[in-house]
Amino acid sequence: MGTWADCSGCAGTGWAGEESPEIFCATCGGAGLLEHSAGAPVSENAAARVARHVARVTKLLGVAA
Repeated sequence: MGTWADCSGCAGTGWAGEESPEIFCATCGGAGLLEHSAGAPVSENAAARVARHVARVTKLLGVAA
């Protein structure tokens, strides 16, 4: 079974490079993650990164957790 992991094209940021005319990474479409097999677990690094983003956005929006 594979895992979800940070995108190899953007290192998990979701953004295209400075030289690209695109806004989002062409490899992952801006998600920052790549699925290596259907239903695979999320890698620890990717899970921690997503949790940080969710916590930051939750705080910005003032949403109760």
